[in-house]
Amino acid sequence: MRILVADDDRNVADAMAAYLESCGHSVTTTYDGLAACVLALEAAHDAAVLDINMPGMDGNIVARCIRAGSWCAPIRLIAVTGEDQPIAKEEALRAGFDHYVLKPAPPDRILALLTSN
Repeated sequence: MRILVADDDRNVADAMAAYLESCGHSVTTTYDGLAACVLALEAAHDAAVLDINMPGMDGNIVARCIRAGSWCAPIRLIAVTGEDQPIAKEEALRAGFDHYVLKPAPPDRILALLTSN
């Protein structure tokens, strides 16, 4: 799969990317929401793992941006966040995320969500 990973915590983003690459996936990594939108516009991805609480453009805005583009329609979106509130999950799902995972996100859980039907 071609996967976009965006998290303002570079260690988290890099660790997730390294894990997914070790599983044979092609990963593009960025550390802010605006760059994630640009990368989604520039190249097709099969999935994106996005932090919700990024400064500037948060993950919910990024998800809406991606979903608004017809070129990204089949992309699987996974929200990764520390927000353990029902309203935060509802907002993420309304923004277009397929899954909502609390941090620290177990890499094998993310992989399972990426590869499930």
